[in-house]
Amino acid sequence: MALKKLLSLIGKKNTASDKEFKSWIKTTTGYSPKNISLYQQAFYHSSVPMKRSGTSITNERLEFLGDAILGAIIADHLFKIYPYKDEGFLTQLRSKIVNGQSLKELSIKFGFDTLLKATLSKDEKTKSSAYGDAFEAFIGAVYLDLGYNRTKKFV
Repeated sequence: MALKKLLSLIGKKNTASDKEFKSWIKTTTGYSPKNISLYQQAFYHSSVPMKRSGTSITNERLEFLGDAILGAIIADHLFKIYPYKDEGFLTQLRSKIVNGQSLKELSIKFGFDTLLKATLSKDEKTKSSAYGDAFEAFIGAVYLDLGYNRTKKFV
């Protein structure tokens, strides 16, 4: 049953808008996506779940994964560029780089605000973490689709 659900998620035919979305992903990440449904899922806020095969799908799981991957990539980078700094310094610096405000700004810079599907008003989206969450979900989608090394290059 789980395999059947998975196949229904990835078995969609390409439409013109899918082709445009794939092109946007390639322009944004530098890589052609393999599984477009992951990226589509990244933009479905929990207030507007995407329905596939009777299952509600949101970006929350991708956000969870993307947060961890982004944290690891930034930690790895800081560890290498500050070889003599202690854990406290590295933790503080990572938290300054990976925070809600910076993720929201990056999300808007990449145009994620226009792709996010949510029942929140523009003001609510701006005040909430919805944009930053979408950015982390997108990182999770890139990771699942293209692997750690390409995600690291994108970040």
